[in-house]
Amino acid sequence: MLQVLLVIAGALIVLFGGMYIMSGIDKWLREDGFIKEEAAPAEKKKAGGRAEDRYEMLVFGSTREAEEICRCARESKLSAVFSDEVLFRKEWEDIRYIVAVSDSDLDNLLLCNIGKKLYNLQGAFGICSLKENRKLFKNSGIKIIEKREDMGEYILGLLGRRESLA
Repeated sequence: MLQVLLVIAGALIVLFGGMYIMSGIDKWLREDGFIKEEAAPAEKKKAGGRAEDRYEMLVFGSTREAEEICRCARESKLSAVFSDEVLFRKEWEDIRYIVAVSDSDLDNLLLCNIGKKLYNLQGAFGICSLKENRKLFKNSGIKIIEKREDMGEYILGLLGRRESLA
């Protein structure tokens, strides 16, 4: 009985600790101007905006899959930016999709969650290697993707853009 209570207490500590950390991240993002108070979609850039800041897809990870996803996205006329480090820019307000393909489930989960708070996303995708973490991804609204040889075409297929590669 004591072991059950200790497990429950430990789980509650982890749960509330995670909630506390996420609320701190929310506060930090609001203070730095990444999150606007109103829930309206991001306004489009004015005509004088820099073209290199207009990306529709943000791909995280220092893997071969990340490079392939960016290559396929660009071939299908979907502007994509690749980053192998945590890099979010306020100017990237046109981001609609985040794909996290690093080797760490935790990194993928956190990157997608932060991206969902910063941008008006239509989809967040992440690789989840451990079966134990799948529930966290699903509860966060992140679509779990599998590592594959044809990762770029796989992602475009999920977005309904595969036919544009022909």
